[in-house]
Amino acid sequence: MVRQYTSFIFHASNQELIAFPPDIAITSVTNSKTFKEFYQFPFSIYKKYPQWVPPLFMEYTNFFKKKNPFWTHATTQLYLAKRDDTVVGRIAVFIDRLFVKTYSESTGFFGFFESINDYHVSSALLSSAQTWLQKNNCTKMIGPLNGRIDIGCGFLVDGFLKPPSFQANYNPLYYSSLAEKFGMQKKPGFT
Repeated sequence: MVRQYTSFIFHASNQELIAFPPDIAITSVTNSKTFKEFYQFPFSIYKKYPQWVPPLFMEYTNFFKKKNPFWTHATTQLYLAKRDDTVVGRIAVFIDRLFVKTYSESTGFFGFFESINDYHVSSALLSSAQTWLQKNNCTKMIGPLNGRIDIGCGFLVDGFLKPPSFQANYNPLYYSSLAEKFGMQKKPGFT
């Protein structure tokens, strides 16, 4: 039997381990094992939230495959936050060169954000995203946007007990507070 390997877009230009408070490490997703951790982490967050509808693993793998046309004009870096070798958060950071060219803005995006309710973890993730964008000449960070607007964007800020709806984001109530504490503000014109 011939085993086929799929080519994914995640990589790390340098295998840096970014240090934050002594018990938190931010690592790059660089292989199938860490990508699986990236995918599986939200299940630990949402096990007590029946309104959350988990994405299919196939959705994730298809989005992050090199053959996805999105990657002809976009680049990304995926990060995991770990405490004592246990995943406690994740984030993806994107630069869509088509967006930059169209709007003449050096803007990057973060998405696929998940974190335990710990400001140190969330700020380490957001700082890592911001640093990666700055190293890639972006002066603004917008999010959460999960790669493309049709995959999901924004934090849910009310309606937490309502039943799930098609392509609607769901997140714990504390996510918007963590983002605001980091200094992020709601973009004008969005409700």
